[in-house]
Amino acid sequence: MKKIAEIAIPVSLALDETFDYRIPARCRSSLAVGCRVRVPFGRRQLIGYVTAFKRTSPYEKKLKPLSECLDPHGPLLNDRLISLAHFLSREYFCSLAQGFETVLPRPLRISMGHIATTVSDDTPSSLDPLTQEETAFLDRLDPRKNIYVLEDVSGNARWKAYLALVKSTLAQGKDALVLVPDYAMIAHAREQLKTGITACVISSHEKPAVVRNSWTRAQQKTGVLVIGTRSAIFSPVRRPGLIIVDQEGHFAYRQQQVPNYHIRDIALKIAQAEGTKLVFGAVVPSLEAFALVERQEASLLSCGEPRTAPRTTVVDMQQEFVPKGHTKMVSKVLEFRVAELLEKKEKMLFFVPQKGFSTFLYCPRCKKAVECERCSSPVAYYRTIKRLICPACHLEQEARDICPTCSAAYVRYSGFGIEKVESELHRLFPSVRVVQFSKTAEPSESYDIMLATQEILEDPNVFRHCFDRIVVVSADLMLGRPDFRATEDAFRRFLTLSRITTGELIIQTKMPEHYVWGFLKTRDTAGFLEKELEERRELNLPPVVRLGILTIRAAAEPVALSAAKRAFRILKTSLKRHATAAEIFEPQPARPFKLRGSFRYQMLIKYKELGETEKALRRIVCGRRSGVIATFDPARE
Repeated sequence: MKKIAEIAIPVSLALDETFDYRIPARCRSSLAVGCRVRVPFGRRQLIGYVTAFKRTSPYEKKLKPLSECLDPHGPLLNDRLISLAHFLSREYFCSLAQGFETVLPRPLRISMGHIATTVSDDTPSSLDPLTQEETAFLDRLDPRKNIYVLEDVSGNARWKAYLALVKSTLAQGKDALVLVPDYAMIAHAREQLKTGITACVISSHEKPAVVRNSWTRAQQKTGVLVIGTRSAIFSPVRRPGLIIVDQEGHFAYRQQQVPNYHIRDIALKIAQAEGTKLVFGAVVPSLEAFALVERQEASLLSCGEPRTAPRTTVVDMQQEFVPKGHTKMVSKVLEFRVAELLEKKEKMLFFVPQKGFSTFLYCPRCKKAVECERCSSPVAYYRTIKRLICPACHLEQEARDICPTCSAAYVRYSGFGIEKVESELHRLFPSVRVVQFSKTAEPSESYDIMLATQEILEDPNVFRHCFDRIVVVSADLMLGRPDFRATEDAFRRFLTLSRITTGELIIQTKMPEHYVWGFLKTRDTAGFLEKELEERRELNLPPVVRLGILTIRAAAEPVALSAAKRAFRILKTSLKRHATAAEIFEPQPARPFKLRGSFRYQMLIKYKELGETEKALRRIVCGRRSGVIATFDPARE
């Protein structure tokens, strides 16, 4: 008989901390593991999750009864999602309550009432049949593998392959999950995946009523198509037959809050546990996906017909004359190309890696950059709104001419973003018509040059664009980022840009000898990935090993440093005692050192298996008021 329930409550501060509650007689028949319950906690009523049942408790005489079972018709979380909640708790050092909170969409988490079990269903009954082209693609799949890496060599052909896979899965009475990195791409995905049935949409940006209805449909029916962002991987589908992760190298697939899971890890776990067909699709596969192919755990496929490769011109900016104290944004080669463009009435795209007008403010007297009031990040100046904005915490400040450190009456606005490039083009070519790309508005055809940042590559319809020439104003800003994935990310962007021009790709750089240019000119994706994987092996970096970052935060800098040193000593001692094949590096100031009022130190752990050291790491991360955050295989910034 169910007498006592272990409840995981989101206010729990320590790992695996659950609370015992007595089960009222009225709830015993309906209560199950995975149900949401309302429980008294102090003076509050909170939502918790049933994790287990027990007959006795050391606190039995003091136990309070739970107030209400919020899921009397059955738990919202099935066995797979409960298993994933435990997986998140183990692998990402979060409490079990946080694991349950992660797998459940927010509209279902915050609802204190019962969730409707009836489904508003307008789904047509007929599924469109497979076409001959779709059947031909399915025949190319290796039946011995259930994990595929799909390279789209044309830029937009992968959606036809997705459609074939989805139709085939639904025809078998199984469920299909299609995941996109951004909410704005859901509409594009629904347009591309017209199968004859209505898709369920699950996303944190979707209306609560839509999410609740989609969740109930996925839980009760089979042959369901679910389209959504990162959180849709936790859909309660009954027979998961297919998972598609589009643009699987996108940074949005890594959750930034605890637990810092990557959707790739969750999808692989589901595929391995249930034999689900898993497809990682992208214009350029990530190195992590390519490593699966190298280890023969996945099959590599390509789709689409490649466009004609443009001429690639690498401009050496070291050969340009730059007056002291100035920044060269437009080379002489580029000036000639723009003049030629105006004469021929062609269209050109300028790709600028950074937003704003000036990327940092610098005092010539005290030699210090102007920093955010809450962070230690240099602020950027946006001329259109005449404000300073912190790139880390997005705090806005008034523009200033006086140094806040030494009160000097002159502050130099240095670096350049997209606004300064536009200003420079108007200075050099007063008659040129310049527009900035926006995903929310269609550009007028009456322009000569379009300016764009990374935003254009996030546009679902990016491959509908076709420019006569494309310019990467400063490739070094992407290649020179302090991130071991910088070259991989830059190559992906360069290759995508090369596929939306038929004429010439012009790249301005001070590193003309970099190996990335050779692979870009020949569009040799496999060759680049093999070279990059070789570099990672030599440096012992992911995907060869795993990385963990411990971030120690405190309001006072000495407190943060002391806590970081204490954690380092504990882990170092544990590594020596248990002879764990892991490497830990001494605490260093994080970047930025101060963020939202907290000082931060970081420790890097490089490992394949933590072994017994995992216990010491858990004690550090999961202790009460630890101020420690663990991030594994950290995302691209």
